[in-house]
Amino acid sequence: MRKLTYANAGVDINLENRSIDAMKAVLTTKRKGFGAAMTKIGHYAGLLDMGSFALAMTTDGVGSKVLIANAIQNGIRWASTASP
Repeated sequence: MRKLTYANAGVDINLENRSIDAMKAVLTTKRKGFGAAMTKIGHYAGLLDMGSFALAMTTDGVGSKVLIANAIQNGIRWASTASP
């Protein structure tokens, strides 16, 4: 079985980092106070100021999920330690 890695799933971490750096160079935040960004671009989750609390927002890619779906389709099974 082929090793399960981000690269094998089609994820180019170096390209992702270069893309984030390119976006950082042109994106700005102007909002102050309620709804303002509390973190810089590039963190796992961005935090927005919601007054007495912060709202964490994030997105997720599909690379590893595609590998898992393909493995299941090919009849490969594995145990999970996650509880329902």
